Amino acid sequence: MQLSDLIKNLKSYEKKQDIALVKRAYAFAEKAHQGQTRVSGEPYIEHPLNVAYILSDLKLDDVTITAALLHDVVEDTEYSLKDITNEFGKEIANLVDGMTKIKTLKSLSREDYHAETIRKVILASVKDIRIILIKLADRLHNMRTIQVFREEKRQRIARDVLEIYAPIAHKLGIGSIKWELEDLAFEQLHPDIYAEIKNKIQQSQKEREKDILKLISILEEQLKGAKIHCEMSGRSKHIYSIY
Repeated sequence: MQLSDLIKNLKSYEKKQDIALVKRAYAFAEKAHQGQTRVSGEPYIEHPLNVAYILSDLKLDDVTITAALLHDVVEDTEYSLKDITNEFGKEIANLVDGMTKIKTLKSLSREDYHAETIRKVILASVKDIRIILIKLADRLHNMRTIQVFREEKRQRIARDVLEIYAPIAHKLGIGSIKWELEDLAFEQLHPDIYAEIKNKIQQSQKEREKDILKLISILEEQLKGAKIHCEMSGRSKHIYSIY
């Protein structure tokens, strides 16, 4: 992933994005995380860059994208929230601060707090919905790169995703993130069943979607002949949904 990929995506849906702001945030984050690497060994900056790209796929604004690039700076580097405020303003600093506060929920004991309770705490404590969106993108990228962890940790993270974050994505109506989170978590928790279902789905996602459009066309024609007026839509089910 390159910064140019993110910029290209941003320009594709909003010509008035503050590209200079995004570039400045990337440079700031790259400097702050310099020398840090992920468990995989790749430079740490790859993570916030990918999180920002996921949000650009959702067509979010430049302020949210900027906060995504900076979301780990306060927690993982020597820079403070005051530094973020001075450099990027209060709005972006508040988004970064919100992300940092969500992470404190990691300390909640599973015995003391049910997953539903944690979901409610997250949703109730966050004042700006953009913080939740950044967190979902953060979790999605972590799931995409989860193979670097030992099995026990992978399964713990996957359970959190399935019980906490995928339901939040569902509640917010972000189907694309919900479905991918569920499939990635399901693959970790039940790899054999996941592989079995995947092997049985021989067609690609695009091919299945074409079949759905063909079916809709046939049904609409029949309904029209019966003088029944309607709007019809459909989608192919993902692996966890099939399960």
